[in-house]
Amino acid sequence: MDNIQSMNGLGGRRMEDIILIGSGGHAKGVIDTIERQNKYRIVGFIEKEENKGKKYKNYEVIGSDDDLEKLFLNEGGG
Repeated sequence: MDNIQSMNGLGGRRMEDIILIGSGGHAKGVIDTIERQNKYRIVGFIEKEENKGKKYKNYEVIGSDDDLEKLFLNEGGG
């Protein structure tokens, strides 16, 4: 998460970072779609505080709702 866009190694095309909200049952389909499009790099999930650090489909819960502003500002969004 060093910057908003990351190189994906496929012809130097840039991938935009994305953070998913929630890691429930619907998340599997969302992840599959995002990975298939090869347009975004999934940074991780926002979930309940007690789930922080857990993984789902090799993506980590990186924070809770309380962390959204900090994550956004760290990405250069504001």
